[in-house]
Amino acid sequence: MPLQIFTRLGRLIKVKNTKTKAFSNENEHYIAVWVKEKGKSKCLMFTESEIIRAEFRTYKNIEDQTQRSWISKLID
Repeated sequence: MPLQIFTRLGRLIKVKNTKTKAFSNENEHYIAVWVKEKGKSKCLMFTESEIIRAEFRTYKNIEDQTQRSWISKLID
């Protein structure tokens, strides 16, 4: 049984792919993040290259970035 990792919404956590097949093209690890959409929480998993592409897209479209609330800055 894999080690359970507990986290908060919005935190990016590197997790090991526990079922990597020998000689496969699968990633050894993923980046997991819990998000909330329409009142429901769900876990999303990304590769490192997908995170890098998302960061690049954010810096390329800086005018579309959202802002954190003051309470979020205080709590997190």
